Amino acid sequence: MDELKKQQQELKELKRVLQAKINDADEQLLNIKFRMIQECGKTTGHEFITERELCIYGETFTWCKHCDYGN
Repeated sequence: MDELKKQQQELKELKRVLQAKINDADEQLLNIKFRMIQECGKTTGHEFITERELCIYGETFTWCKHCDYGN
């Protein structure tokens, strides 16, 4: 029983560490996307595309074709 508790604690710690790494990676990706949007606006300028879903009440989606701004 003690061995199982030890394994459980080790796995919980591993999960915590990995979750922290995932959170860090998510934050870095968000920062990069924000910088890409800013850079696109400064250099090429945003070129927006608007599409509508093909159905009777389709939603409209608009985004920049260069940096994905809007998605």
